[in-house]
Parts: sequence; C-alpha cells; structure tokens
Amino acid sequence: MKKLTALFVAVALFSPAFAQKMAVPATSKSKLHVVAPAAKPLLLHTGKPLTQNDKRQFLATLIKTAPTGTRKPQVASAPPSTITLTPGQVSQGNVYLIMENPGYVDATHSEFQINPGDKSNVSFVIAGQPNTAYYLAVKVSTYSTAPQFTIYTGTLGTDVPITSENFTGSAGDNEFAYGVVSNSAGNILITIYSANAYWSFDNCEVTSTTF
Repeated sequence: MKKLTALFVAVALFSPAFAQKMAVPATSKSKLHVVAPAAKPLLLHTGKPLTQNDKRQFLATLIKTAPTGTRKPQVASAPPSTITLTPGQVSQGNVYLIMENPGYVDATHSEFQINPGDKSNVSFVIAGQPNTAYYLAVKVSTYSTAPQFTIYTGTLGTDVPITSENFTGSAGDNEFAYGVVSNSAGNILITIYSANAYWSFDNCEVTSTTF
C-alpha cells in the first residue's frame, strides 16, 4: 500500500496528463513561506449543512477578530469574493490544495480518499494579503459513524505555531467553516485530517474580503 500511495503522489506531481486533469501544484509544504494568522482562527460546525445566513454571520464574526486598529468602521471595504475547489479543480485564484499521503486517487473520476491519522491529510494554501479575512466552507464525506476531525493552521519546525480545533462529525456528508484573518502578505496553511476515519474531500468554498 505504501508503494501504491507513493506512486499516486508521484503521478500527481509529475505526469502532465494527470496534472492537466487535476491541476495539482508540485509544491512542498516545507518550502512555503508560511505566515501566522493575525488572530485565533474560528471554527463553525453545527452538524447540519451550512446556510447562507450561517456563512454571512460567520464572516462578520471573523472580521471582528482582527486586531484593533486594522478594522474600518464598515463591516467590509470590498464585496466578498468566492472561489470553489474540488477534487477535479484543486487550484484556483490565490488558493490551492496539497494532498499528503492520500490512500486512494482516481484521476479519471476526480476522486481521492484520505486515510486515518495526521500523516494523511489535505492542506489548503492561501496566498494571503494584509487586512483580509478568509473563510473556508468545507464539505467532506465518510462512512464512519463518529469521525474525529482536526483542522489547524501553522506547521511544525517553523516560527508559525500550530493552532488546532477538533470536532466530531457523522456518517455521510459533513460541512463546516473555518476562518482566519491576515495582517501580512504570505502563505496561510490550513490542514485537515481525521484521527480515526477514512474520508473523502468533496469541495471547499473559499471566501475572502478586505476590512
């Protein structure tokens, strides 16, 4: 299985046909210039599909976490901008995702499965800008009845500390939102894994707005 997984990763990074289909950036997380969020990230998991009202309220709350003096009197100085990442479109605009040790990759049907444990994960890389809020509305799926998910920012071995949040999902589709604010330019790294479940990434809406 390890050899098969390594083959999938190698194909994802070096096969032109696969790269054209999946648009997988050949980037190592260890080589990224990662910056810390300006405030503690926020997690929203209601156990139900996220509504548009959930997303609006979450974004407003997220902006309020920005350090005093950076926020303008209005809620946002620019209309929110949203892009969507999927297994078949893993790079768009200023955001892309990296799979680490996936358990299963089907290039033909644009599907991949992530194994249990923190070594098998999906990371979102955001090219962050100053005074900007970013929130991710993520949908994943699993057959496990009580999957334990962890989502965190930062990376080991750097001066950007890891800040993590945990939640328990359910069998089937799971939706949650995760938000960060930035006060400097640089890459914001957000990673998701499950300690006990096999799971699949379905899609992620990434919304940003300046404040």
